[in-house]
Amino acid sequence: MSLEGNVRLMSHRRVFSLVTAGIASSVLLTGCPDPREVAGVGLSGCQQEISGVTAVNRPETSRLSCADINNLVSAIPSEPENYLSRGDSPRLLWKCSYYGTEQGSVLLRCENGERHFSIVKSAD
Repeated sequence: MSLEGNVRLMSHRRVFSLVTAGIASSVLLTGCPDPREVAGVGLSGCQQEISGVTAVNRPETSRLSCADINNLVSAIPSEPENYLSRGDSPRLLWKCSYYGTEQGSVLLRCENGERHFSIVKSAD
């Protein structure tokens, strides 16, 4: 192999090494994706299980992400009842109604003024 061929080969190896190192460091910095996002669940709302029933978060007018809704409803009562839930802001108090899994399709609904979200039984 000529000197010119060796230089090209070394150049290609260097580029390949840089690309590989870049991809590896990107994965390490960002972590692995949530399997629900890979499956497309994050596109139409987040699924979760409530008292053995698969449910979907519906952000509606709340301006909340799925993660925000999950944080707000992390402690759902075991029996149907109305309760208050405080989000990240201490001034933002959500009035929530848990209807239970035996009622209609809406399991839980929370509101704060004009803002509201629901968690409904999944069609799956």
